[in-house]
Amino acid sequence: MYKKWQKYTESHPYASIFMVAIVASLIGITAEYLLNNAFFFGGFWTTLILVIGQLLIIKKRNKKK
Repeated sequence: MYKKWQKYTESHPYASIFMVAIVASLIGITAEYLLNNAFFFGGFWTTLILVIGQLLIIKKRNKKK
């Protein structure tokens, strides 16, 4: 399974970032709601900054190739 994920990440790097961000956000939102019965919007900014950072890293890596 890990090798399949590596192949997918190499062939579709941008899609894999968005998939990981969505799954991690859903897990985080669910945990926050179950524990505190609240929803914290500040997490969206953190996720957005991290995703943009990863997209820039991939863009820079693709330029080198």
